[in-house]
Amino acid sequence: MFGWWTTGALSAWLSSVLPLGIDVVIEPSARLILAAAAFAVVSTICFAVGPAWSLSRPDLVSDLTGARGFSRASARSARLKTRVPTGSLLVVGQVAVSLALVAAGGLFMRAAINAAGIDPGFAVDRHLVVAMDPSLAGYAPPRTRAIYHDVLARVRSLPGVEHASLGSIVPFGEFREGRAVRLKREDDGVGADFTIVGADYFDTMGLHLLRGRTFTAAEEEAGSTAKVAVIDRQLARRVFADADPLGRQLLVQPREGEALEPFNIVGVVSEMKHDLFDLEPKPHLLRVNTATCFERS
Repeated sequence: MFGWWTTGALSAWLSSVLPLGIDVVIEPSARLILAAAAFAVVSTICFAVGPAWSLSRPDLVSDLTGARGFSRASARSARLKTRVPTGSLLVVGQVAVSLALVAAGGLFMRAAINAAGIDPGFAVDRHLVVAMDPSLAGYAPPRTRAIYHDVLARVRSLPGVEHASLGSIVPFGEFREGRAVRLKREDDGVGADFTIVGADYFDTMGLHLLRGRTFTAAEEEAGSTAKVAVIDRQLARRVFADADPLGRQLLVQPREGEALEPFNIVGVVSEMKHDLFDLEPKPHLLRVNTATCFERS
């Protein structure tokens, strides 16, 4: 009951210090309560059988010894000391498990506090993430594109909204998509997180533009076939080292067995993290959401 009551406070505190939302839903269940009560009764009986059985067994040696001058109480105490050695083992085991739980809880809290102070590479304040997938409702690709366009227009017109954009994957989300990126066909390639975004994505996320430019509204318009991409500094270092990546072409492997897609690099942004406990940022490649992008995403 105490754990149930404190879950809300704990999740609220974690949401205030971690750059992601935490939603813990706990509902009372009569079956779980009955199961817990049954386990408690069974465990009590099981742990009580051993000492009860030991105390109920007669000890002729102790009785004979008691007849020679020892009291029955002394014999009974000696019998307990010699016949119940498992008590000390149970105490040691309980202390060990308790210390392990306390240590695990302390490590989790320390990791959470450290993660709260790490810069993920993008803004985390005053943001709202909304997931939608019109294809789940059976809408055709043209209708899906129209819904995305209408939703963005309506959200951007709301009072207090500074920026709004689309993204196939969001940092700290449940999903991620990786692609192999290479300069030449014979290269081994570098693994990078692949994200389809809107033209206003970088301003919405607060990503810092280091070189070049971001995507334009014309490139975002339906029917655009522009094969342009923005990479982060981590991918630029791994692929181009100290060379200038602007205007260069990258080959991206869409999926297994599909032909390589060429992309012209138009900009370089700062690093970003996708997972909470990433030791270092991973490479990212972002492309603009053209007419067919979200149909395949």
